[in-house]
Amino acid sequence: MLLNKDCNVNACSVLGTTALHAAAASAHDRCVQLLLEGGADASALDGDYETPLHRAVDARALECVKLLLGGAPDATLVKNKVGATPLHCAVREDQAEMLDLLIKHLLLLPQFSRQGSWSRKSPDRFIPYRSPYRKSPEKAVTVKPLSINDSVAPLSATQRAAQEKMASVAALADDCGSTLTHLAAGLASEDCLAVLHQHNLINLTAKNVDGAVPLDVASSTCRELISSIANGQDKICVITIELDDTASGGNSETGIEIGTVAVNSATTWPILEDSLRHLVTAHFGAVSEGVRNRKSNKNVDTHDAEKEHTGLGLTIDSIRECAIGQQAWKLGHWLPRTPAEELQDSESAQISLYLHGCDVGRLDNLAYDTLIPTTTLQNYLRLIDQYRSLVFYGPSGVGKTYLAKKLAQVLQEKEQQAGNRSEITYVSLNETYARRNLVNLLTAKDCLLPAEEPSPLCHAPVIILDDLGKVSVSDVFGDILTAIERRGPANAISIKLDDASEPRLYYLLSDCYIIGTMDRTRSQSLDLSIQQRFRWVHCRIDMEPVKSQLSRHLLRRIIHKYGGVMPATADPVLRAVEWVFSVWQRLNECLAKLGLPELVFGPRHFFSCPIEMHKPKAILRWLSLSWNHAIAPAVENAILKGPKASAPIGQQKLVETALFVLLQRALLPGCPISGQDKDRYIGSFRGGQELQKHLQKVDETSVLPLRVQNSSDSITADGKAADSVFGSRSLGRTFVTHSSSDSEG
Repeated sequence: MLLNKDCNVNACSVLGTTALHAAAASAHDRCVQLLLEGGADASALDGDYETPLHRAVDARALECVKLLLGGAPDATLVKNKVGATPLHCAVREDQAEMLDLLIKHLLLLPQFSRQGSWSRKSPDRFIPYRSPYRKSPEKAVTVKPLSINDSVAPLSATQRAAQEKMASVAALADDCGSTLTHLAAGLASEDCLAVLHQHNLINLTAKNVDGAVPLDVASSTCRELISSIANGQDKICVITIELDDTASGGNSETGIEIGTVAVNSATTWPILEDSLRHLVTAHFGAVSEGVRNRKSNKNVDTHDAEKEHTGLGLTIDSIRECAIGQQAWKLGHWLPRTPAEELQDSESAQISLYLHGCDVGRLDNLAYDTLIPTTTLQNYLRLIDQYRSLVFYGPSGVGKTYLAKKLAQVLQEKEQQAGNRSEITYVSLNETYARRNLVNLLTAKDCLLPAEEPSPLCHAPVIILDDLGKVSVSDVFGDILTAIERRGPANAISIKLDDASEPRLYYLLSDCYIIGTMDRTRSQSLDLSIQQRFRWVHCRIDMEPVKSQLSRHLLRRIIHKYGGVMPATADPVLRAVEWVFSVWQRLNECLAKLGLPELVFGPRHFFSCPIEMHKPKAILRWLSLSWNHAIAPAVENAILKGPKASAPIGQQKLVETALFVLLQRALLPGCPISGQDKDRYIGSFRGGQELQKHLQKVDETSVLPLRVQNSSDSITADGKAADSVFGSRSLGRTFVTHSSSDSEG
């Protein structure tokens, strides 16, 4: 009757108690139903921060609990004034049936989906979550190789997410630090313990405020049950490869998740290490292969492409040591206690793997960090050791600076182990850097010495000159170029340190390493005298190791984000990432065909691609922003070579044509969306409106049929648009004229 009078159904007393609180506390299920139908707030909090669900559980009103769960789905995890949730209240009241109902409702929530995370073996027993690499419940910790061609079902990632969520529920504690397991064990509630065990919510390692674990507070009747649970319980361990400080710079994530294994009391060290071997081998193989390339090129021989591809050279022997918490061990040299015992004392269920580094003369850690094969890194070091002067050159975004710094660290470590003093000096060059700056640097670091001074013993400095393309190398180095080629006191040459001083004999330290970088796609335009003084390494995007760097980087990030599980080939995020990699390849190919060989986008320009589970739209938006704010302006600048407003109409038309062609040839093929969503998405790109008008005109007239194929020219308008640009020599020459004044033989 009161509800029909339009009374405030959520009115509360001075203590914050609503009518729904009172009805639940009195176990009046009919009143609870009427109040909920009248709009009562099932999530309202009273003065003790309790919801009506707390009151219903305390009153042991099962029917009221069922009604309230429908009105406030998330109230199961709300804590009251003493930090207790309705789950804690159910255990305190020894209501096993109610506890089971609350947990089942919790599992039905989207963030706690139990699809496949648990499997019922019999009506009275549940088998806890098994690692996706487990072959059978009977064999402890057996893994199968991970292959990107034989992908695990996408549900596996959801399983692991649900596993982590339920682990957080098992760790729920009130203000006294008591978990559900503490309460059930201390109150001798075997039925509640059985329910918790059925849902894999037993937490035997948590400590309350007094530092006691559940076994410490358990009653005599519960001790035996808890002990039996502890002996057979699996613990899911996350396996990560840790990049240490010597090779982790530039990485936002130094711990890369590669998978999970399950460990229980029956797991021995040989069984665990066998699992790690399979997991590590599969991971290294998958990362070496990279993401699948959705771009198909008829002109490329598949056999030759496979022959060109090489792995990173990493194996199980690349593992230096493993660690559970603070306890580390080497493969084959096991700890005194069992893996389960070590995990029980560890703060987190994680096993960390560390790779061999330069401290032992190995490059495994650096290879996994840079995604460059160990053999290639060894060749770079051999060249530096032999010539002492080396320059990495190529387009921006191929990782030249990062690689130079990492190789410098390897050289420093090698020299220090040999008993030599070695320091690294990094210089970022700019247009104002002059010869006097270089001379001051070399003299300050004891690299350029007067002829009368003997060479300092045990000194091997490393100099990094970044971005040599911003200075005139011949002007900055001058007569020092000769000293670079012929070093030591016996090859002293006359050098004038500055305009005010007289020429004196100086020599360059024999053990001085000079590593340079240059944003230049070719070295032929440099003076021959400069080329002869340095050893040049060309970082080409169409050749290894740069060619596979983006593919490997994206796949490693996908595996990490998916918790070590490779998503299915139909996963929207994986499809979007594969498309991004193909766009990068086609974009650079099209730029070369358009006569813009100097405009190249290195793989690191695409390293920032956002990868998150279930968020493919973030990738699409990122690519649109990258196109509009980086790619399109770079194309425009390469063609116009000046302000757009002062550019002739013809050149502005060339920019529009170039963007049109790039969108059609590089972006459209393999786009992971279709229909109106695709039309709106393409329209968000600069140049996309013109492309849509052209495609619409083609559809309406049917004069220029649109062909869709899986090739590099998969979307073309016959005889027009893209083909007319690629096939026109005169237009190609126009692009070359405006893009660069350099010529290459």
